[in-house]
Amino acid sequence: MRPGLDPYPSPTSEAMTRRATYLVILALIVIPFASRFEILTGMRQQASLTALPMMDKAGGEMGPGLPTVEPNVGFTSFALGARAVEDWCSGHVPLWNYFEGTGAPLAGEMQSAALFLPFILLLKLLSGQLYFHIVLQIVTGICTFFFLRKLRLGAAASFFGAALFELNGTFAWIANTAYNPIAFLPMSLLGLEFAIEAAERRAKGGWLILCAGAVWSVYAGFPEVAFLDALLIVAYFLFRASRLARAVLKPLAFKLGLCLVVTLLLIGPLVAQFTDFLSSSDIEGRPNSGSASLDPRTSLIVLLAPYIYGPIGNFHLPFWRQAAGYLGFSLVVLAMAGAGWRWRSRAVQCFAIWAVICLLKVCGEPLTTWLILKIPALKLVVLVRWLMPSLEFSLAVLAAHAIDELFSGARRSLWISTVLGMGAFSVSLFLAQVMGVFQGEGSFLFGYAALNVIMVIFIAMAFCCTPQFGRFSPWAASSLALLEAFLLFNIPLISAPRGFSIDMEAVAFLRKNLGLQRFYTLGPILPNYGSAWGIAELNYDDMPVDKHLVDYYRANLDPYISPYNTKPNWGRGAGPSCNEIIRRNHHAFGRAGVKYVAAFPSENLSGYMRLVYRSEAMQIYELPEFTSYFSGSDCELKPLSRDEVAVRCEHPSKIVRLESFEPNWRATVNGQPAAIGVHDGLFQSIDVPAGVSTVKFTYRCPRGAWVIPLFWLGAAVFAGAGVIELWARRSAARAPQLA
Repeated sequence: MRPGLDPYPSPTSEAMTRRATYLVILALIVIPFASRFEILTGMRQQASLTALPMMDKAGGEMGPGLPTVEPNVGFTSFALGARAVEDWCSGHVPLWNYFEGTGAPLAGEMQSAALFLPFILLLKLLSGQLYFHIVLQIVTGICTFFFLRKLRLGAAASFFGAALFELNGTFAWIANTAYNPIAFLPMSLLGLEFAIEAAERRAKGGWLILCAGAVWSVYAGFPEVAFLDALLIVAYFLFRASRLARAVLKPLAFKLGLCLVVTLLLIGPLVAQFTDFLSSSDIEGRPNSGSASLDPRTSLIVLLAPYIYGPIGNFHLPFWRQAAGYLGFSLVVLAMAGAGWRWRSRAVQCFAIWAVICLLKVCGEPLTTWLILKIPALKLVVLVRWLMPSLEFSLAVLAAHAIDELFSGARRSLWISTVLGMGAFSVSLFLAQVMGVFQGEGSFLFGYAALNVIMVIFIAMAFCCTPQFGRFSPWAASSLALLEAFLLFNIPLISAPRGFSIDMEAVAFLRKNLGLQRFYTLGPILPNYGSAWGIAELNYDDMPVDKHLVDYYRANLDPYISPYNTKPNWGRGAGPSCNEIIRRNHHAFGRAGVKYVAAFPSENLSGYMRLVYRSEAMQIYELPEFTSYFSGSDCELKPLSRDEVAVRCEHPSKIVRLESFEPNWRATVNGQPAAIGVHDGLFQSIDVPAGVSTVKFTYRCPRGAWVIPLFWLGAAVFAGAGVIELWARRSAARAPQLA
């Protein structure tokens, strides 16, 4: 028995053969593919298309309901991620996005996951976002399996626990960038166990997997989830450290300290870009995000039976806008059993306490909420959503302990936890009925509700009868839990798009004719998709957003826009529609570099601008006047790219570039550094002398003069530690042979 581990003499925790390990890994690879078979076989299309029904020209369908609770799977994850991949493939580090708004940091925006290598490169493949998610799911399952093995759980219990988390509710309901860091919670915990093991054996290294998990969780692009996962990892370490000998703590502290330093060095470039962009961004409405919570009277039932109200979005409940996943009945029952049966384990105590705290916060318990919001920065995090992944992981670990107890033969009956689970289900169903949810706005799809109720009753009866299955009872209980997880994961795919055919001819027209100018959309092409296709779009849907762009938009273009979302006619209250704004203010849009306006076929703008393209899905109008991307009085300009222009001026002049000003932009005139000024509160300007000049612009990483060298130092230390650890392991393996 390893020192510091809880004493569970389980006969199921014996070493696995290599063949058995490979079979488990193969199963954990197959499960994500099987869970998405409808998309892989072409029966359904990717959820990112839910943002593009307006561009459909083939009469595609979607529903009932929605395939995801988070439409940013298209607006940010796909659109901005695709832009980053195009930059990588063209040999450029994706630091700046020329195609969103009037230009914005791409890596610093974070949700693009622009620097999330090598995973982000999967978006280059056909159906790349699908394979991107599958690969992260596989990493999640494999790392969870080996982490549970490090806790001395048996192979079967570790497999079922890993599979349950591989099919967690957040993966099923969320496909935006918040999906990305989830895989690295089990990886980081596994790495922590490796570090503890190395400290116990006085071996070199052991911290590399922890470091890799921490670095990837940050580069994954969603710092809220990464931060909350880090809090759980710290809590787990404190619980584990309480059982370690003092002789182990000293070398462990050195390893973890080195790991922390290298991690900070490696994440430095991204953190520098994010914090720099955040300092100049509009975060209106974010300071109190952490206080949001679910209404337990209508929401608890959905955590246990996710589709009791029908498909995602049914009844237009606030829950659908606040939730980021579900739990499932069998997972909760098994987790309660695991917590009760193995409470003496420090690991069980840690994950059980974390799960209770998460549930209390998600449901808005006042004291828990007050205490949690005392932690710095948590007021800015939508805790009601982003605590879900770590809650689901904690329950999966507890469930794995219950399954291990069943396989060990020490326990056979789940009736106590099942009765508690059925009590919670009945009370929450009664509360939902009392609140009148089933009589609310929306269609009540009886089939969904019946399926959920029948499934819960069947699982409860089976769990209560597990002793009747004899030696097969552990397999019956765990297989039933896995089956429920698989079915719940697949139900949203019923609502996935099918038969969509996107009007790419309109995109081709814009690519051919737009040049360096921008277009504005009244609906057919939604915000950010211009980034995916390399056509500059004045609209944006993002967070954070440059506050200077928001101020310019409201002062010059449209005073009624949301600071984060210029989606046409979204959240405007009683203000005039975007269609009215573009009619009365199209000259101002032209001064921002807008050349074309994309509108629905029913929209008639011919009295204000010229129709240049028409299809079944959209029509495109050209503004009568617009300012060129590069402009200057009494100068002849020849743009060579978005970053370079040849200038011939009769006398010293000022050149204006319609790109957002950021302090990290640098410029040269004929190879000599030149200062960049601010034009009209947003754009860039630069003074040029009389005669012929070549002006070049370059965007640099914020504080790059020191964070980039430190990044390479961290990479060198990481690689060197890996070589040393590998050499030490080979030497240790050869020692018995030499003896």
